[in-house]
Amino acid sequence: MEKPPLRPDDIAVLQYTGGTTGIAKGAQLTHGNLVAHTMMITEWFRPISDKTSKEIFITAIPLYHIFALTVNGIFAYHLGAKNVLIANPRDTPKFVKELGKHKFTIFTGVNTLFNGLLNQPDFHKLDFSPLKAVVAGGMALQDAV
Repeated sequence: MEKPPLRPDDIAVLQYTGGTTGIAKGAQLTHGNLVAHTMMITEWFRPISDKTSKEIFITAIPLYHIFALTVNGIFAYHLGAKNVLIANPRDTPKFVKELGKHKFTIFTGVNTLFNGLLNQPDFHKLDFSPLKAVVAGGMALQDAV
């Protein structure tokens, strides 16, 4: 079997939206789009990147969501990072306990997730010294968060 030639404008993924603004749609993402996005995030992370250490991502958002797909999936794999998948982020006590087992460097999430964690007393006892970046998506973070 021969590998077909790939062009930047070839469709790589049909990413289905959540339908929060209407009917769910299949967005056509091209190879060029995904490569450009990965390059953009790489540049954004350059000031905090450390070539001597391996990044550890906390992945508590669904991998089928575009945010998790591009940041926790494609970008993390591009870096050769470790992904810690939090299967049930709604169980915040268990989530906090799991966080305590890892020296995570990148934490992605949404305002609701971070707000829930901040209301867990044990969350404030975690060691955040390895943390380099927190990336929020979905909506703007509230000032309190």
